[in-house]
Amino acid sequence: MLRALLSLALLALAGQAASRPAEDELAEARVALRSADKWVRKSAVEKLAATGTAAAWELVIAALEDDRGEVADTAQLLLAGLGDEKLCARLLGREGLEARDPWVRQRAAELLARGTLPVDGERIAAALADRDADVRRTLLWTLERLAGSPRLRGDLAKRVVPAVARHAEGDADPLVQGRALFALAALAPAAAVEAVRAGLADRAPPVRCAAAALAPAVLGGAAALPLLRERAADPSLLVRTRVVDVLASLRTREAVQALVERLAAEKEVRLGWRIVERLQALTGHKYRRDPRSWQLFADRLPADWTPPPPAAEAPSLGEDRSRAFAGLPLLSGRVAFLIDLSGSIWMERADGKTKKEVLDAELRAALEKLPADTLFNVIPFTEKPLPWKEALAPATPANVRRAVDYFAECRAQGTGNVWDAFLLAIADPAVDTIVVLTDGVPTGGRRHRLELIVPLLEERNATRMVVVDSILAGAPRRIQAQWADLSARTGGRSVSFDL
Repeated sequence: MLRALLSLALLALAGQAASRPAEDELAEARVALRSADKWVRKSAVEKLAATGTAAAWELVIAALEDDRGEVADTAQLLLAGLGDEKLCARLLGREGLEARDPWVRQRAAELLARGTLPVDGERIAAALADRDADVRRTLLWTLERLAGSPRLRGDLAKRVVPAVARHAEGDADPLVQGRALFALAALAPAAAVEAVRAGLADRAPPVRCAAAALAPAVLGGAAALPLLRERAADPSLLVRTRVVDVLASLRTREAVQALVERLAAEKEVRLGWRIVERLQALTGHKYRRDPRSWQLFADRLPADWTPPPPAAEAPSLGEDRSRAFAGLPLLSGRVAFLIDLSGSIWMERADGKTKKEVLDAELRAALEKLPADTLFNVIPFTEKPLPWKEALAPATPANVRRAVDYFAECRAQGTGNVWDAFLLAIADPAVDTIVVLTDGVPTGGRRHRLELIVPLLEERNATRMVVVDSILAGAPRRIQAQWADLSARTGGRSVSFDL
């Protein structure tokens, strides 16, 4: 009996000794999470996630409240590895979807789509009453991403689909309504038929854009084609851009003929080349922007025509190398230049010039060669975007001179908040192309991790259709690959440039 009691006592002491390091680690993490240094806080979040205990995960969830993207983005990404259903449920409550901070609600809404744990769809549907449009849109995106997955639980037919349908039929924010159309089509395609038809005639371009994207899958290709041909002449550039992509995806004789018709009428430079690119990929022919060659080809297509197998090489884009910025040909007539003034841009080169001075000259050379009918803006950014104009302006000699002088005189320094610069640029409905020059690594602001920025921008762009061209100055290879992925997803290109 004495031996047994001694053994139990020793086991208890051993357990206490083993728990002390874990308690000490948590105490250290709590202190680190209160550090003024965001990198210390980020490191603490990573260590806590690696620990994997319930108490550690609670602190990671709390880190969603951090106002620096380096910390909160890291927590948002790592919480995909959460394996505790009770802790996951907390993301549906006051620590997540019901938090006071809309940023926390938005982060919780997004991360629920990742991971492996079940998600209560009815709780997400109830949260669609949120007053914040970004939160509502993210919740709908999460439902769309979870559609068809066994992870999505609850009474979908009676509770979730009707809630989504209400937003698809009308929401105060057109971006939310557009995303609701995508979610409804993913959850219940039959229930989306009337909403998609109505969406094609909606007053808001983002709604028409979403409806056009969904028309073939929801209505059927044959029924969608005449509606898409009508929308191909839409007054909104973003809707016409989406329709061009959708028509190309149909891969039919009638779709080719509709694309050729649009090419003959299209005045926007970038969209014209986009149509050419789609036609080249569909047909294997290398005709350029002259619609007459394409029209002759389309007129001779037999009724049973089918496209040839895709070519191994990518179709050639139109490039006017007399107009280029830092080695990137400019195809757009509606372009916003986003220029990162953080990091090494202020360092001196061997010749005594700063990289910023080199960039001044590159921007001047590009802007001075823009045709007068081009619309442009220049938006340098550090912690905040610093736009030259509130909206695109014509490239008159006077405006070019003012923009060049504005950028040359800009002395802003600090972190590089590319996310807010993106949001500012795409808020201008006239923009069809963003050209961003950066050292590649976002710093500052609410968004830091490209692993999140890339899909988040793609989500926002689904009803915006902006092309992102990226110019990378000294970016690491891993970062180059992520920027190339972002550009490719939007139909743009990515190049490296040595300042």
